[in-house]
Amino acid sequence: MNAMRTFAFMIPITLFLNCVTFYPDPDVSGYNVPDYQANAKQVPVAEALLQQGLQHDPRSLITIEGQKSKTNSTRCIIPALFMFIIPCWDNETYDVTFEVKAPALDASKSEMVTTKIENTQIYFFPLMFVGPFLDDSDPFLGGLDEAALKAAPDIQKAVQRMQAWVDGKKSKIAQIKANRRRYPIIINEFIYSYDYGAPNRKSVNLDFYNNTGKEITAITIKFAPAPSLFSITPVQPVGPFAYVERTLEMRIPPGTFASERKYSDVGSSSEVRAVFLEAITLRFADGTKAVYNAYQVKNMIEEAPRELFQ
Repeated sequence: MNAMRTFAFMIPITLFLNCVTFYPDPDVSGYNVPDYQANAKQVPVAEALLQQGLQHDPRSLITIEGQKSKTNSTRCIIPALFMFIIPCWDNETYDVTFEVKAPALDASKSEMVTTKIENTQIYFFPLMFVGPFLDDSDPFLGGLDEAALKAAPDIQKAVQRMQAWVDGKKSKIAQIKANRRRYPIIINEFIYSYDYGAPNRKSVNLDFYNNTGKEITAITIKFAPAPSLFSITPVQPVGPFAYVERTLEMRIPPGTFASERKYSDVGSSSEVRAVFLEAITLRFADGTKAVYNAYQVKNMIEEAPRELFQ
């Protein structure tokens, strides 16, 4: 009885050790994919697409990522016991979806490219000695390179569509930068968060671009704590909702970004669940200053990654 149990236990292990997976290379002889730039997140995908027009750039705002899912499988019918003398094989079909997006701009917007690939799994005892050098059975990445090659023209078109959308965002930033009167600074990041280890203390991460044409030496922000992000009526600035001023001294040449972003302890009560910008004061290297009220500051917010300002 123990011998039978041991044999039954060894069958799947033996099958695993003596199996080699092959993905056939797609025919790309008729492809003529134009050059394009993107960040292929997975190595097999990057290596495959480099053969078909991709200029891989890890700094690119546009990313490509593949995911496969099995749709069909034909199982080997030869008993495992006979695989020592007779080879047998399985065929599997996968759907592979490549997601093209610009997550730093909008993680919800994406282009999808789907294709199918097939593999063959061969079970045969002698493969134990050569399998590790031939196998392509990675459960997550195996076959992605072949799928990327097969879908290369469609992936390039998806990247181009996403690039056109990114270029539209860049154009909008360029127009905003040209309107220095309304946008002396451009607040491209405004994130409210809880301080780690102190649940009642809140911080703000605020990044901005100096569009004034002058060097900034300090910024003072008046924060307005509030009980909710959706407060309809103005909250009286008293008690836990009293205004909080924070000043950061830093030299910010024109056309550059703030070197510091964090404004700590802008609300220390459990009643504070949101923070608004009430006013901003800028001090300049020439000794002058400028003050902007809540309405003006609100109009200076244009959330976007720094790369769009280049």
